Amino acid sequence: MVFLLCTLAILASIYASVYAGGVQNVQKATLTSTQTKDTQTPSPKFKEKVEILSSSHYVDSLGWLHIVGEVSYKGKLNAKNVKVIATLYKNGKVIGTDYAYTMLDILKNGEKSPFEIIYTEQADVDCYKLQIEYELIPYRDILVLKDNGYYDHFGHYHIVGEVKNIGNCNVSNVEIISTLYNAKGEVIGAEYTYSRIDELAPGETSPFEIIVYHTSGKIDHYKLVTQATCKS
Repeated sequence: MVFLLCTLAILASIYASVYAGGVQNVQKATLTSTQTKDTQTPSPKFKEKVEILSSSHYVDSLGWLHIVGEVSYKGKLNAKNVKVIATLYKNGKVIGTDYAYTMLDILKNGEKSPFEIIYTEQADVDCYKLQIEYELIPYRDILVLKDNGYYDHFGHYHIVGEVKNIGNCNVSNVEIISTLYNAKGEVIGAEYTYSRIDELAPGETSPFEIIVYHTSGKIDHYKLVTQATCKS
């Protein structure tokens, strides 16, 4: 998202792009010094949305520019490392840039967090533009339905099984991660793989196979966890 605030009583047109997992949300806004009108144009394939609800600014006694505001998140996952980037303008030219992260490290659906950008160089600024970068914590509603581990005649350990998407999101990059233990419960290795079917809709299943070539001892048991990328 891009949010442009001008200190002069002029009209400004803003075109914003938020990138998350390679998917783009576009927002256009027109604002004056007295009113703000926002028109949302959401991506039809991506429902995650991080947006700047509002912002304001002031200059402190040292001449430093402070930009404060609030960010919200709506979506099926959680947003982390939400970075707010400011571009500063004077007479239409870029004269500086700075950034800050939201004070709340991870935003769940419906949560809000403040942020404060402090530009420590003295500058006469007409306008500033705010943009957001963020990461999505992987989708975890992937259930291991069945699994079995065995050694083959080469001495390699195989874990075969089936996973199911039990959530409400179309997913890709379904990753199955194994932690390998000896009879004493000590970790002696780790390995991962991806489901044989690349994309799973809600309710769909896929087989998988993990092959372990090297460990520091004989595998007695293992634990499996999963993660994936939500596509819509």
